[in-house]
Amino acid sequence: MSHVFQYIDHYEQDLFWSFLSDSFFIAGGIGYVILSLLDAISPSGTEARRCYSSVELLAPVVYLVNSVIDVEWATRVRQREKVKQAMTGSWKQWRALQTEEAAALEHSRDHGRPWYTRLRKHAAHRRTIMAALTFGIAAVSAVLAVVCSSSDFLSKWSDLISVHVYILSAVIAVTGKRTRPWLMSSSASMLKLNNPELLEDLGDIFFLFGSLVDGMLCDLHFDDANPFWPTLSSLLWLLDACFYLRSDFIMAGRVQGIEFEGGALV
Repeated sequence: MSHVFQYIDHYEQDLFWSFLSDSFFIAGGIGYVILSLLDAISPSGTEARRCYSSVELLAPVVYLVNSVIDVEWATRVRQREKVKQAMTGSWKQWRALQTEEAAALEHSRDHGRPWYTRLRKHAAHRRTIMAALTFGIAAVSAVLAVVCSSSDFLSKWSDLISVHVYILSAVIAVTGKRTRPWLMSSSASMLKLNNPELLEDLGDIFFLFGSLVDGMLCDLHFDDANPFWPTLSSLLWLLDACFYLRSDFIMAGRVQGIEFEGGALV
């Protein structure tokens, strides 16, 4: 029972960190949507430009805080997994001492697992160390691009690094470990979007697509005069945050024994 209560406590801690992380992520996404819309209307006037500059700096700073939260969360999860593995190892040793058959079974399970499965155990969504660190590096570069705007060279290269490291972070998120195959869910869950893992999968896809659009705009200067593409990229990132946040609410509802139907409590 102590292990059960400990599991529930960890579950609630993860939910807290997830809400905190996704709240910052959605705030940063809203900031970039505002920036893309301001670029489209080209605001004039001192106050308007000052507001634009403030949002331009605040948005990547919010993403940077988001990455710090994710790194801290991932570090706690890694430490928890080490304790869990040690406890599991002790349990396996006890079982091995009971019968040789149990020991042989565990041995065959460990060595029968494909190499890529063993490798993917160390990868996961945006919340692992690698995904969070790359996201943070990209956010730092984005902040430098704004702070060093007086230097075209530094600003350009900082922005270039930021865009491409965001793509790397998105690839890590998309190729990470999942508890079941990609986008596998019932048709009802698909239509209602009430499956947390499905929502996270969709969020990761939007994150990747948005990052790729940014990379295309950065490398190919694709349709620079058209504000549609930057706005599309910002909206894709915002959708990612919305899907992740909805996943949090559904998980919170399950913890409290509440079912969500179409976003409403029943």
